[in-house]
Amino acid sequence: MNYPDFSCNRMIFDIDNLEYKNETDEANESKKRFKFLFELPIDVEIVIFSFLHPRHVKKFDFLMTNKAQRPLFLKILPQIPVHNNEIYNVYFLDDYYKWILDRAITTNILNLGKLRLSSKKINRIIKFYLSKHVKSIALSYEKKMRSSDLISLSRKCTDLQSVTLTWCEKIDDKGIFELAKNCHSLTYLDLNNVKKITDHSLKALGQYSNKLETLFLRNCYNITDNGLEYLNGTLPNLKQVDLYNNSNISDIGIIYLFSERSPLIDLCLSRCNRITNASIIYLSSICKNLESLDLSHTFISDECITYLGNNCKKIKLLKLLNTEITTNCIEIISTNFLELNHLDISGTPIFDISINSLVISCKYIQFLDCSYTEITNNSVIQIGQYCKNLDFIRFDGCRIDDNGIVPFAQLQTNGKLNMIYLRNTEITEESLEALCHECNYLSKIFVTYSHFLTKKRIKKNQDILSSKIFI
Repeated sequence: MNYPDFSCNRMIFDIDNLEYKNETDEANESKKRFKFLFELPIDVEIVIFSFLHPRHVKKFDFLMTNKAQRPLFLKILPQIPVHNNEIYNVYFLDDYYKWILDRAITTNILNLGKLRLSSKKINRIIKFYLSKHVKSIALSYEKKMRSSDLISLSRKCTDLQSVTLTWCEKIDDKGIFELAKNCHSLTYLDLNNVKKITDHSLKALGQYSNKLETLFLRNCYNITDNGLEYLNGTLPNLKQVDLYNNSNISDIGIIYLFSERSPLIDLCLSRCNRITNASIIYLSSICKNLESLDLSHTFISDECITYLGNNCKKIKLLKLLNTEITTNCIEIISTNFLELNHLDISGTPIFDISINSLVISCKYIQFLDCSYTEITNNSVIQIGQYCKNLDFIRFDGCRIDDNGIVPFAQLQTNGKLNMIYLRNTEITEESLEALCHECNYLSKIFVTYSHFLTKKRIKKNQDILSSKIFI
């Protein structure tokens, strides 16, 4: 283990790989390895992480993810003479919630996601362990969570700013009403797949939650335009909205929701099949700071993209999967969205000439999905030549073969490509060999349903081809 410099004010250490033969070994090793913890300055924060990439650690001051860590820190953690005897942020995926919460003098962030807790355990946590100091709580996939539990939680933790209730299927309007009524500081609310809520929940949010900045309502089928009308002018700080797959929402509801100049940055309207050009043209005139827009599976066309191009120059993420856009749309994107780094145009009638102009203009693209478009090897080579920042590329169902992929791989030698999809194409082992040899950062290649590739042929060439390939 490499110990960090003691002069820093945040220490991170990974204990994923610590294994012991018996309790004596464990005690001796833990005492030796973590002796330095007892010598730290009082202002040092400690971060423990496991099974997570270090970039995720910035969110936590204390992290626990597996049972193996418990015996190692059971004796050490309470003795560490630093200010994190107050555990500010708690995140875990096992059943040792009591052990952690017993040591959490002040818990500001609590994530109980996917623990599948019983209603009794949820009640116990709310009753005995939570305090009014809790700022954020996540209860994703807790299907035993009831509205009565949410009401108790909201009455006890009145300073809540962030609440995640994804797939809490028993929550209804009563719970959301009390949450909004009791927690006036709410800025983040995730109600994805909370299918019992209706327009009455939105009415409560419009009445009490005027600080709300993020609102997720994916698959909330009972939400209608009438509910969005309750939010008219009441959520002036709304920056991120997700209305995925809400078929009862139309252009009228979107116009209600954003009735004035809006700070909106991120909007998802995918699979809202009553959305047309009208609401997007309207949004383009009042949402000048828009950076992320998902219009997949809607009935929009080139007309609204023209307005977006004229008014919303900051767009970095654009999803137009299975829409009615044409080649002209790509020309508009190429001319106006120069900061674009994520583009999904799969399932649209796009040809080589459009892609060529796109990749020359939008050089910062990291994610590009061209699946089931009309592009050929020519576009593949152009993408390889100009898109040096690519992290993810998808060519599923395109009319391409080795004549496109081999030059593409050679042009990406110094690139950062991490993942490529080549399903249902005409490539052979030659393309796979070129990708594995030339693209140093490549971790996965998907080739399912590619006509000239079989498991038998790949296995035969396993010494040449990499284990990165998925059929």
